[in-house]
Amino acid sequence: MFFGLSADLSDALETDDVDLVDLHTVSPALAAAIFENGVLIVGTVEHATELRRQLTARESDQQSPRDRLDAALARIDDHLGDDGAGVPAAGDTKDDG
Repeated sequence: MFFGLSADLSDALETDDVDLVDLHTVSPALAAAIFENGVLIVGTVEHATELRRQLTARESDQQSPRDRLDAALARIDDHLGDDGAGVPAAGDTKDDG
């Protein structure tokens, strides 16, 4: 489907300088570059602005895998610490055995 649509756009615009991208599959950095340098052909500026905000605001995608893991473990520790039950998800624990 993408190849056919890309070919149709090239024919309609009379240029082979067409890149067709599924924005929901790209990194936030690439999405930002596309919105900064690309040309809106179909749709409204308002929708494009909202889509840009959604696709470039993914903080977790800009963190390293280690930072994402550390943040997840901290959230688990916070959750377990709320009621005093359970064991920490990370860090030292006492071994009674």
